[in-house]
Amino acid sequence: MPSNESDWSDEFEIRALVDRYCDAVNRRDVPLWLETWNDDPHWELFGRPTQGREAALGVLQGALAMLNFVVQTAVNPVIEVNGDRATGRWLV
Repeated sequence: MPSNESDWSDEFEIRALVDRYCDAVNRRDVPLWLETWNDDPHWELFGRPTQGREAALGVLQGALAMLNFVVQTAVNPVIEVNGDRATGRWLV
């Protein structure tokens, strides 16, 4: 549980980021999805690890091409804020 107002604000922003990510996937909004990543992301989907924005983009586009529809949800977050670093875990 956040210990101060700054931690609460950070946690809210992290939750909002995950919400935008899920919304982007659901709407197949690739530009919005890319905005949720840093410049050099590490991502793994279906056991396939990727490094970098272009690699992650290729995996996302390949996955979306196989799906007639998608419902992306993230529930039960566990977020730990420690100064200027944070970790988070969701069931997706």
